[in-house]
Amino acid sequence: MQVPGMFHQDFSDALLLSPISSRSGLTGSLDPQRAHQIVTAYALAFFRPAPEGPAGGAAGGAGGGVP
Repeated sequence: MQVPGMFHQDFSDALLLSPISSRSGLTGSLDPQRAHQIVTAYALAFFRPAPEGPAGGAAGGAGGGVP
């Protein structure tokens, strides 16, 4: 998965735990809180049961929470 403004490190909680992470140059330009919202939305969409079938899972998108 690729998200504009996010690097590999942004897909972890490191940005929220240490302010040094965002100053290290190893993270993207996206706000750490927004990055966390996006990762959480996709993780929940992936693990949440989809009553309407496979098309409603993560492959269908994370829903209305992520543009």
